[in-house]
Amino acid sequence: KAKEMVNMLLERVQFLHEMNDASYLFEAPTAFDAKTKKKKWKERTPEIITGLWNALSGIADWNAKNIETTFKGYMVEKELGFGQILPGFRLLLTGLGGGPSVFEIAAFIGKEEVEARISNGLEIAKEWA
Repeated sequence: KAKEMVNMLLERVQFLHEMNDASYLFEAPTAFDAKTKKKKWKERTPEIITGLWNALSGIADWNAKNIETTFKGYMVEKELGFGQILPGFRLLLTGLGGGPSVFEIAAFIGKEEVEARISNGLEIAKEWA
């Protein structure tokens, strides 16, 4: 698992000290990027994320490829753009506005943890309105 984590992080870092910011791989975020919340969290985001989880929860073989395929299928079905869904999903999983592939992150932390982070994040997000 350590090798998988390092490879995932190396995709997006330019300096080794940037790897220190990966605590989200081991614990749910307690703070959420203010810029991303302000810019990307919209009135419909909770409804969109809930629908996304309903689609993702049906994945039997939880891996990055299947997560991405299901994510994109949901986007097409609901006629959504990446900007309407990806930033909110990433924010709830990591607390950040950017980073490694959100599909790789979701696969790494596991299905149950993704569900817990979405659920907890949506509760916290009620205060953002």
